[in-house]
Amino acid sequence: MLLVASALRFVLATVFFLGGLAKLSAGDRFELAVRRYEVVPARFARPTARLVTGLELALACVLFGGVGIREAAIVVTAVLLVFTGAIVINLLRGRSFDCGCSIVGASEVIGWTSVTRNLVLAAAAAAIAVDVPRALAIDDYLTGRAPGLSSGAAGGTAIVGCTAVLIAALLQAAARASAALGALPPGQFLPENAVAKDGLR
Repeated sequence: MLLVASALRFVLATVFFLGGLAKLSAGDRFELAVRRYEVVPARFARPTARLVTGLELALACVLFGGVGIREAAIVVTAVLLVFTGAIVINLLRGRSFDCGCSIVGASEVIGWTSVTRNLVLAAAAAAIAVDVPRALAIDDYLTGRAPGLSSGAAGGTAIVGCTAVLIAALLQAAARASAALGALPPGQFLPENAVAKDGLR
């Protein structure tokens, strides 16, 4: 179980790190997503977007470094449940828009798939909070506690967890790109305005 918890810790750390980077690079687009959720007043959309972005990156660093793992996992669980609640509220309203939750920077429309994924990640975070995996954790080096896993096993779980998320993200991006190209008329690869906007001319 400790091996699984360790892998899940690095999975969540990678998800939150990539998600934070995607939100950081998206700029105003994530702020727009926050506005569309209509969970916070419009005037708080910008600070909320910045807070969420910073929080995700901070939580990723904490999970990677292994400082206060249980506390970080509890916060991650809460964040994921709040996101899930916001998505469910808007789905029940019959609304559809970019969720602002993609880890590859591409647009992803809210849906029950997003809800399921968030609940799975929240369950993983809860499992980490219960069975704290301290492999490769700064806490252990500071306190002298035994991590419970050998360095080789700990490194293996880190590599497996991070690689799994990266592969899933790449497959997701490829699937979206394929779907977007498949929706275009024959012989047309990008809309004219998109080509001009991206500076590909």
